[in-house]
Amino acid sequence: MGFVTHPFFVGVSQIFVETKNAVDNNCIVEIKLFTDDLQRALKEENGFRFLPEKPTTEEAQKQLSQYFNNHIHLSLYFQRKPKSKITVLNVPLFVKGWSVEEEATWVYLLPNKKISYKQLKEIQKIQFENTALFKQTNSQTHIVHCIVNGNRKTEQLTNERTKVDFRIK
Repeated sequence: MGFVTHPFFVGVSQIFVETKNAVDNNCIVEIKLFTDDLQRALKEENGFRFLPEKPTTEEAQKQLSQYFNNHIHLSLYFQRKPKSKITVLNVPLFVKGWSVEEEATWVYLLPNKKISYKQLKEIQKIQFENTALFKQTNSQTHIVHCIVNGNRKTEQLTNERTKVDFRIK
């Protein structure tokens, strides 16, 4: 797969959080990027040749996890009782897998450690930062969907604004 230029540079990030029901994967992050842009970024930053059409390998998961941990930051803000101290949980993510959809690759990330259902019930805010591909393209943008218990909020990130806060309560 060669590096083909396309007329726009946009990615999609989706953060799914479930606070009402105890489920196994109560926090999932999905990132959709043009495959050629992702391949170029991994080659430039990690020296890794990513072939998304190939089966998942341990090395590919390691390289993708390293790349996304450098560019994706998820923080959850909790408050047990009104007027009590707010606790911040920075959530390191790992790549569980990926899939190819036409010219794009979806990358699926999960927290390195399980976030307890009890903690998620007290969530006040989700902060999300995404700088993926910004080194490669100044015009890169990311549409970010934060879906908590099925309720969706959407924001846009750019080189000038790389971080967004989603208020939950």
